Amino acid sequence: REEGRYCTACHTLLQGPILLEALGHNMEDSTCTRCTRRYSEGLQYTSLGGGACVVSGLGTCTDTDVILPAVSPSGERVVGIGERAFWHSRITSITIPDRVTTIEARAFLGCGALESVRLGGVVRIGA
Repeated sequence: REEGRYCTACHTLLQGPILLEALGHNMEDSTCTRCTRRYSEGLQYTSLGGGACVVSGLGTCTDTDVILPAVSPSGERVVGIGERAFWHSRITSITIPDRVTTIEARAFLGCGALESVRLGGVVRIGA
């Protein structure tokens, strides 16, 4: 993360940006030992081949605040959210990691309780 200090009156840069190194997550049993975030378990995944997959459904996950992992339980990189993945679910929020770059059309169709979506590196959302 880069931060700098600016004059509040004229917005002149007073102190240059400082690059802060991200520590990353240290996952043990689905929980990070550094930040204590727990990834949602029980989600369904569809393999795309080549070590990548998309979240394709809630599966047995009962979380209402869904946190997607960067890697599926089978070890594939989670790169997207499939069409109707959370169709008519009761989720209220979802956190999407930077590796997820696509959200397919109607991924959240009928999610009337959804209040917030934290986007990481999403670059394409289906029409």
